[in-house]
Amino acid sequence: MALKPIWLLNDHAVSCQFRGRGLAKVLMNGALEFAKKSGAIRIEFKTEMTNTRAQALYNSLGFSIDKDNVYYRVTC
Repeated sequence: MALKPIWLLNDHAVSCQFRGRGLAKVLMNGALEFAKKSGAIRIEFKTEMTNTRAQALYNSLGFSIDKDNVYYRVTC
């Protein structure tokens, strides 16, 4: 337990008509900067296993896959 702010980003995407222009990189860098200024210790989010384009971006920005936790879900 860190007992410090952690940002959880959900449902973030760039509209199809604007992809390929570097907007996702600008948005993620903005989120990182804002999170740091707010005192957050990290940002967490998820992406589909098949979304290799987004994963390449996240890796290039220094994000890494969480290997410390197992996430569970159930449909209601």
